[in-house]
Amino acid sequence: MLAVDMFNEGLHIKGVDGLKTQLSKCCNPIPGDEIIGFVSQGQGIKVHRKDCPNVNNAQAKPRLIEVYWDYPSIETKRFEVDLVVKGADRINLLTEVITALGSSKVNILNLQANVEDAIATLTLKITVDSSEHLKTAKANVMKVVGVYEIERVIH
Repeated sequence: MLAVDMFNEGLHIKGVDGLKTQLSKCCNPIPGDEIIGFVSQGQGIKVHRKDCPNVNNAQAKPRLIEVYWDYPSIETKRFEVDLVVKGADRINLLTEVITALGSSKVNILNLQANVEDAIATLTLKITVDSSEHLKTAKANVMKVVGVYEIERVIH
């Protein structure tokens, strides 16, 4: 798995050095996302997107710590993102979505396609290098005829 287990590589924890950090798998934060650290017992700091429901509750609040992206150290890294793309089912829809992602220099790690009631649902795991890269890729996919929704998934 890419860029998941890191020892402070790409991240800066306010006021602390040398702690193990991990990007959480539930929300897959990527550079450009607003992030927060969760102090876990025996596992260092788990880094979440600030909008992740797993850290937006009363029990988590006392264990949160400020974390920032260290952009110079992550220039060559790729980060996993889960997406769901919905569109009107038609011939070549999948091909055109894949082409749009490819033209955005996005690597597709996993793809599942399903059609129900003439609605195509594509579930993808992709890699990007930042939230801007993701934004560009999503904009290119939205240009595909019939695509009407792209959602970033939090598990």
